[in-house]
Amino acid sequence: MPQILRVVVASPGDVAPERKRLDAVVAELNRGVAAHNGFRLELVKWEDSAFPGFHPDGPQGVIDPILRIGDADFFIGIFWKRFGTAVSDAGSGTEHEFNRAYEEWKKTRRPHILFYFKNRAFAPSSTEEATQLGQVIAFKERFPPEGLWWPFSTADDFANKVRNHMMGILEQLGAAAAAPKTQPRRRGTAEEQLQRINYKGLDFEGILSNEDDDELFSVAFSPEGTVAAGSVRKVFLWDQGRPDEPRVFAHDAYVYSVSFSHDGRWLACGGEDGTVRVYSVATGEERWQRTHGEAVYSVEFSHDDALIASGGYDRRVEVRQAASGRRKNSIELTGRVTSVAFAPNAHLLAIGDLDDTVTLWQYDDGDGRYELAGHTSSVETVAFSPDGSLLASGGLDKLVRVWDVETREPAWPEPGRGHEYLVRSVSFSPDGLTLASASWDKTIRLWDVETGRCQKLPWDELTQQKRWHSDWIWSVAFSKNGLMLATGGSDGKIVLLSIRDEIDV
Repeated sequence: MPQILRVVVASPGDVAPERKRLDAVVAELNRGVAAHNGFRLELVKWEDSAFPGFHPDGPQGVIDPILRIGDADFFIGIFWKRFGTAVSDAGSGTEHEFNRAYEEWKKTRRPHILFYFKNRAFAPSSTEEATQLGQVIAFKERFPPEGLWWPFSTADDFANKVRNHMMGILEQLGAAAAAPKTQPRRRGTAEEQLQRINYKGLDFEGILSNEDDDELFSVAFSPEGTVAAGSVRKVFLWDQGRPDEPRVFAHDAYVYSVSFSHDGRWLACGGEDGTVRVYSVATGEERWQRTHGEAVYSVEFSHDDALIASGGYDRRVEVRQAASGRRKNSIELTGRVTSVAFAPNAHLLAIGDLDDTVTLWQYDDGDGRYELAGHTSSVETVAFSPDGSLLASGGLDKLVRVWDVETREPAWPEPGRGHEYLVRSVSFSPDGLTLASASWDKTIRLWDVETGRCQKLPWDELTQQKRWHSDWIWSVAFSKNGLMLATGGSDGKIVLLSIRDEIDV
C-alpha cells in the first residue's frame, strides 16, 4: 500500500485559478513520481470538504479540523493582491494556517512548506484593495528567516513550478526510504529527512558502452534512472530496462555537457560547435537550439526547470528560458568558461573558468558577482550541495575545494589532495554528506563533506583490468536516489558503481 501524504492548501480567494490547477498537478504526480516512490498525495482544500456550521472562533474554527495542518506533509500557501479576512489570532485565515504550519515545522521539521507569491502587476482602485495589498507585502517582508518563498506570474507558471518543487521533494523522500537505515547525521535543515548513505560499500556494478568506443565527455542521471552521456556527434541514453541498447540523439559536434530537467522530460546539451540544444527525452526531437560564439562546455537546468544556464569558451554565460530559449540574462568573464551550476534555493549561479576563478553571479541582479579566490590554475568544475549551503570546485591544480556559500570562505581546513592530475568533475551525493571527484588521472575519489577527508575505497584494491577506466575520466554523477554512481571517460565507457552491502562507518 502506498504511503498517504497530505497536501494542505491555504490562500485567499483571489488565486482561485491557481488553487484549481493543483488538482491536475497532484493527479499527475500521483501517476508518476509519487507512485514510483511508494506515495500517494491527498489534496486537502477547505472548499472541497467544509460544511456549514458555527464555532466560537468563527468560520476558521470550522475549517481547522478539516485541514488538520498538524497532520500535513505538504503546506502550499499562495498570495497575490488580497491578504484575506482577519481571524481571532491572525490578520487572515491564510496567515493563521501558515502560522500553524510554521510552528509545527519548528517542532518536527514537517510539513514541507511551499509558499508562492504572484508577481503580476496590480493597481489598487480603492482604499480597501490598497490595504489588502499592503498586508501581503508586509507578510512577505516578515517571512521567517528559515524559509524561502517563490514567485510566479500566471496560473500555468504556478502549476509548473509547484509540480517541479514537489517532484524534487518526493524524490528526496523516496531516496530516504530506499537508503540503508544507518544513523542519520545532520548538517542542515534541507537534509534532515535524508538518511546518510555509506559509500564505503560501493562496488563495481557494470559498464555501459557504445559500439564505436567514442569518448564520453559527460554523464547525467534522470529521475527515473536513465543515464545520458555526451559523445562524438551523438548523445547516448541508456534506459534501466535496456542497458545494452542505448538510444542515440544525433548532434553535429562533440557533446561536452548533458543535463536532465528535474522532471525528466528534457535533456540539454552543450557542444563543441557552440550550440545549446534541448531534446525531448521521450522522442529525441529537438525543442530549440541557440548558439554561443565558441564551444559550450557546460549546461544545467535550474531546480524549478524554468531556466537553462550555459557557459562557453567565448567567455560568456547565458541564462535562458527553458521552454523557449529566450535569453533572460548573460554575463561576460575574463576567462573561458568551463562549468556552471545553479544554486537550489537562490537566484545564484556558480561559474568556473580557465582564469583560475570561481565566480558567484546573482543572475537576477544585473552584473552582481563575487569571486572566490583559492585555485592556482584553471577551474574545471563547480557544483552546489543539495541544500545550497556549500559549493565544491576542482581544477588543474589537482585540488578539490569546498566553500561556505554564505561566508564565501573555505569550508574545509585544507583543500582536498587526492588526485595526481586535473580534477574534471565533482558531484555531491543527494544527502549532501559525500562528494565525488573525477580526474584525468583515471580515478575518482570520495570525500567526507563534514571533514574534508578522502575516503578509502574498496576498488583501490582491484586489479587494473577490473578496475574500470583505461583513460581520462571526464565526468562523475550520483543517481537521484544516491544508490548509484556513474563515471564517463575517454575510453568510451560508463562505469557504474552501486551499494552492495552496508558497511559500518
